[in-house]
Amino acid sequence: IFTLALLLSSCFLYNSVGHIDEAALSTLALMTRVTESIQRTSESADDVRRQMPSFFWVLRDFSLRLESKNGGALEPNEYLEESLLGGEGERSATRKAILQFFDTRHLCTLPRPTKAEGGAQNINGRPWLLNASFHEGVASLKQSIFSVLKPVHTSGNVALTGSMYAQLCRHLATHGKSQLPVLRDTWSLMASVHARDLKESILLRIQSAVGEWQA
Repeated sequence: IFTLALLLSSCFLYNSVGHIDEAALSTLALMTRVTESIQRTSESADDVRRQMPSFFWVLRDFSLRLESKNGGALEPNEYLEESLLGGEGERSATRKAILQFFDTRHLCTLPRPTKAEGGAQNINGRPWLLNASFHEGVASLKQSIFSVLKPVHTSGNVALTGSMYAQLCRHLATHGKSQLPVLRDTWSLMASVHARDLKESILLRIQSAVGEWQA
């Protein structure tokens, strides 16, 4: 399911609490097996990378002051890149998978929704308790996502229409039960759906024009 979600999305959000540590990375260990599974059906890592969505890591209840090793200010994305370097064993493989297969990587931090301990419980009924900084953080997250969001596209950078996307979902769900279909074959299918839709659109326009002439 995780693999299909990646192939059917243009934006992947992963959220964790606190700062980036080994525990947070261990949850993403599945990423290594997923990218390996996709790559087995592709020509190269470049093929996989072109189909991967934008990667957003959202750190909730974040309270650290971001500083570099020399004490200077550190941007969230710089903190993410530093955290993805190094490591050993399985977590090192997870870091490498993220660096290798996601060209677009972003880190967004959100403070605690409320100052009071446990104040986030039943917050839907008490929205006035939300901190202004939390509102600002959510607005910044939305802006970051929408600034890079784009339609799911084929390997030829053609944006998928609704019918193409529906066919892609059916194709991956049907043929991906035991092993993922080859991506090249998938995009060939998308090209045939695109051509079919274009043919039907042209025929409808011709029928409409002929109807106007006859009238």
